[in-house]
Amino acid sequence: MNSHFLNRTRELNFLLNKFHSTKPELLIFRGRRRVGKTFMLKEFANRVNGLYLMGTITSRTEQLTRFSQALADFFHDPLLAVRSLGSWDEFFLYLNQKITTRTAVIIDEYSYLTESSPELSSILQKYWDEYFKDNPNLFLVLNGSALSMMERETLNGQSPLYGRRTRQWFVEPFNVIENHAFFRGNALVEAIEWYAISGGVPFYSQILSRHASPLQAIKKEILTYGEALFEEVEFLLRGEFRNPRSYFPILKAIATGSRKFGEISSKTGYDRANLTKYLS
Repeated sequence: MNSHFLNRTRELNFLLNKFHSTKPELLIFRGRRRVGKTFMLKEFANRVNGLYLMGTITSRTEQLTRFSQALADFFHDPLLAVRSLGSWDEFFLYLNQKITTRTAVIIDEYSYLTESSPELSSILQKYWDEYFKDNPNLFLVLNGSALSMMERETLNGQSPLYGRRTRQWFVEPFNVIENHAFFRGNALVEAIEWYAISGGVPFYSQILSRHASPLQAIKKEILTYGEALFEEVEFLLRGEFRNPRSYFPILKAIATGSRKFGEISSKTGYDRANLTKYLS
């Protein structure tokens, strides 16, 4: 195991156990950003016959070109290396033709793909119903960090993929004990302090662990302009909400002590309807 692979034994064992069964699988993986989903799925792919594909924020044509190259490398197909697949139909047909032994196909950041190809989930539904659900060699994992979009595309009752998933897993941040593996010292109080700052998110803990004390870490990594965590809250909100700026006054009001609905409304200037919507 990778020496930096910490505390994901339960998730990894789940994937390995399901992979070594003889059933076709469509697994939905979700979790907030920075919790280590990609790191874990790459570790899993390295342990099995795994094809790892990463969605990006780009055009449908560019996505297909990148995926075609990954398929060409994985299946040792020189023709595909010079002639990219032209559609998602061709992509799924190619997988169905080429997968003749148990293979994990991991599509990371699936929500990025659906942004440029809104039809993708319905196309996958067609191929799952017609081919993949009867193919014991296919182990398909869809992973994503944009929680609202992942739920809408894969779990919501209106989604084309609703009812097709065979398993699902929500990747949680580390608990206080797991999180402390990143830090020096064994004092329980300090473990709680580090956890209170990072929330058990591995990416944050890895950055914060550069420092000797929680206070020093806050000053250097969170409150210093230009550092990785200085604008992290805004980046997270942008990933989940269409208009993240609307949420900052509410967060500021809560952070400065307002807990009651009326107090928050007074500080933000939002009426009951809007405030209820944003809080929800």
